[in-house]
Amino acid sequence: MFYFLVMVLTCILNIILTLNFQGELAIAFGDLLKKLWSSGRNAVAPRAFKTKLARFAPQFSGYNQHDSQVSHFL
Repeated sequence: MFYFLVMVLTCILNIILTLNFQGELAIAFGDLLKKLWSSGRNAVAPRAFKTKLARFAPQFSGYNQHDSQVSHFL
């Protein structure tokens, strides 16, 4: 499982670096995945990732639901 996560993060980081985000969004996403998969956690608030995402894609600021647009953006 860890190998899969590393590969996913590597691909995301490569894509994001080419989009000139300097890896910040990929790092925030990686931190979110670590929190989600760490043992002993009941709930995870993705605030840091959402803040970074809204910074690079202002359409995601606020609290409106954008399910189909997130997958298109990433």
